[in-house]
This record gives sequence, C-alpha cells and structure tokens, in this order.
Amino acid sequence: MVAMIKRILKTLTRLPKTRGGHIKLIAVGNSILANNRYAGGPGRSAPELLFENNNQDFPGQMKQDIKSLDPEAELFLLAKDGGTFESVIEEQMVNLPIRNTKDVVIVLIAVGGNDLISRIQDQNKFSETIYAHFVTQIRLLVDYLEESLQPDILLIANTYDPTGGAGDESSEAYAGILPVSSARRALLRINNDLKSFCESRHARYIDLYRRFLGHGFNQNEPWITQHIEPNYLGSHIIRRMFWDVMVKDLVKYGFSPLIRKIN
Repeated sequence: MVAMIKRILKTLTRLPKTRGGHIKLIAVGNSILANNRYAGGPGRSAPELLFENNNQDFPGQMKQDIKSLDPEAELFLLAKDGGTFESVIEEQMVNLPIRNTKDVVIVLIAVGGNDLISRIQDQNKFSETIYAHFVTQIRLLVDYLEESLQPDILLIANTYDPTGGAGDESSEAYAGILPVSSARRALLRINNDLKSFCESRHARYIDLYRRFLGHGFNQNEPWITQHIEPNYLGSHIIRRMFWDVMVKDLVKYGFSPLIRKIN
C-alpha cells in the first residue's frame, strides 16, 4: 500500500503544471537580444525569432517557436543596443508587463559586455573589485525581477568573444577598444562567476561564449557583424540555444512542442 501511494505521488509530481493563462516572453539586456538592425531588420533578433520563426529562412525551425505553442503569447522586447546593468534596471525594468498569476512568464537576460568595455577601456586587467561589481549587479537585476515579476523560467546568457576565440593577431582590439588578450581573460572570469550565480539561483545558464568559438567577425563562418553585434545567423543560433533549454521547462506547464533535431 505504501509503495502504491509513493508511485501515485510520484506520477502526480510529473503532471504538467497547467496555468490556464498564456506565455509572456520578456527580453532585457543589450544588443545580443536587441539586435535586429544589424541582422537585417525587424523580426530578425533572437527573441523575435524565438517568438515567431521565419519559416522561409529557417524551415528546420518550423513550429519550434512560442507562437506555435501559444497563439495568444506576447513578446516584450525591452533590450536595447548598448544596454548596461544600469540602463536595464533604470530604463528597461520600468516597462515590465503586469504579471497575471495564470500566465507562464519567461525572461531572457543578456547583459555585461558593454559594462566590460566601459570599465576597463583604460586598464589592462580587471581588479577583484570590478569582478565583484558584476556579480552584485546581476544579483540586483535578478532580485528585482523575482520581486516584481516572479518569472517561471529565467534564462541568462553570458557574453561571447567577438573574435570567436581567435588568436590575438586576428584583431588589435576587442570591439576596437581593448587588447584582445586582456578582454578575453576578463570575459572568462565574469562568465565563470555568472555560471556560479545561475547555479545558486536556479536560473538557466546559456553559454554563448563556448558556442560562438570559431565564428568571430574575422573568421570563415562569422555569426557576428560590426565587430560585436550578432548577424542574422548569429541571432538564429542564439534563439536556438534559448529554445533548446526552455522547451524542457515549458512541457512542465502544459506546452508540448514537437521536439526534433534541427540544422
């Protein structure tokens, strides 16, 4: 009898947590998410493709988007080119939608790259104080989101290397400002710290740095344009990374997409 009860309880915990509401997809941060200008225009940023696929350009992603799961879903693309921790908190957060308890709220975050550039443009290395500042800032951002919005699914992307991990000879400077070797050391450290933070807060960590290796702006198959912005293919790759992670969580809320291997 005890064993039977345990099996029943185990089955119940696996049942979808159907809310009866709709999906709200919210993107905050910098050009990794905001970019459609450099990718060719409206509808071409990673959140926009994640929300509604361009079936003509990416037929392999057909029905692998939020709108296919929930035709009444809403997209709030709040991210801006040049976004920093400060501008996200002060300018983007004020535009967060009102939370409906029945809705499934998904938040995408990509921030930190512009802070890196502005903080060490006159330095050859980061200090421990600057590293600690990054962790403090992302904690403040997530605390604010959790208090005001209580997201059901939170995905945080790290910052890629625009050179794609190429040797220092590929470019004299990261984004035309910093020595590549100095910037890369800082990137690895803040991305490491971000991964640890995500694990401590049960947020999903999206490793753009590793995925974009070999696809820098001077490499044979670039996913980056204008030295630092994701191009259209880059936006597609980013949305795929978000999709592959979030789709497993969406099933728990009663959304059951057709999961298949795509190119």
